[in-house]
Amino acid sequence: EAIGSLLHDQLERPEYLDEGRLLRKLLQKLTGIDSFNELLEKQFSNDLISIQLGEDLDDLAVDALSDIITRVLDAYPGGGVPWKILDVIEALRLSMQATITDVANDLLRHMDDDGVIVSLMMDIFAAPESASDRKRHMSQIDGAAEAALQRPGRILPFFGVHPERPGHLEELKNAVENKGFVGVKLDLSLGDSVDSEEMRLVYEYSIEEDLPVLLHCGHGGSYRSEDQVQLCDPAQWTRRTCSRSAQTSSMSRPSSRIV
Repeated sequence: EAIGSLLHDQLERPEYLDEGRLLRKLLQKLTGIDSFNELLEKQFSNDLISIQLGEDLDDLAVDALSDIITRVLDAYPGGGVPWKILDVIEALRLSMQATITDVANDLLRHMDDDGVIVSLMMDIFAAPESASDRKRHMSQIDGAAEAALQRPGRILPFFGVHPERPGHLEELKNAVENKGFVGVKLDLSLGDSVDSEEMRLVYEYSIEEDLPVLLHCGHGGSYRSEDQVQLCDPAQWTRRTCSRSAQTSSMSRPSSRIV
């Protein structure tokens, strides 16, 4: 509930939030929930220092904010709640970084020197496309390209193809030939079928350039309509494209494991 409310606020009025501001806003939302406040009182009732939550949140350090949230969530019945919430917090913190290169830098700090990030672009296109949506689309391409070109071999971006976007094949070719993209990413539940003419042209180019083609499969995640969820079923590929020589992997949602 608290996270949903926080996300709704950010959709209405987006802000750049560092970790401290994110945790403060989340804690403010959580303290509006009676069950959280009851556990908060129990968890800190024996502390020598009384913590008053309100306008004083700005004075609390990041570690203190994280400790408050973690200790209260640890007390929730059923188990597993704290880790789910903290995973969401971490995902929010990363997604609210100012640029894609900032996100890449943050991830690389937690990885071994030989670790590699596969960056999966997503194109959620719907006509007519506004100028701001077009700008965000191009910023995603340019940001992934900048991250990859700054860190050769560490960032491997896959270009998100939406077959309804005008010029999608030309954009793919430019990304691969000039911007360091190394593969193709598909979200078929948002667009066309596996064996449409538009997709066949994408496959032909992928074969020509020896590009891996990766798609999400499963019944969760984003989709345009209920019937289009079936477009991500691996059976679509078994029946229609198994004879093609394009390298094809499926990515199970939401675990992000290549299988």
